[in-house]
Amino acid sequence: MYKTMAYVVAEISRSTTVPQKQVRAVLQALTGVVQNELQTEGGGVTLPGLGTFKSVKKGDRYAVNPRTQAPTYVVGYLQPVFKSGVTLKAVINGRTGEEPDNTGSES
Repeated sequence: MYKTMAYVVAEISRSTTVPQKQVRAVLQALTGVVQNELQTEGGGVTLPGLGTFKSVKKGDRYAVNPRTQAPTYVVGYLQPVFKSGVTLKAVINGRTGEEPDNTGSES
């Protein structure tokens, strides 16, 4: 189930005892910083333990209208991308703090 910004603000406020108004202001500032950095090609922000937000340039291309089969020119644009970090992947998959066994031997 997806959580709203209000839920995130309440949870951070509860766990840190920082007032919700201040938590909301910090999260809005973080959102603004990430948005500003992503407005340039190759821009990005890395949040350790979470992942990396970056922008990738999609080039100009031709597409086909499926109804009329007419070719259409699509102008290139910046696509926001999020790549999850190693720590986040480990937490999601239930491997918190464990190092993978790369020795090839079974215990």
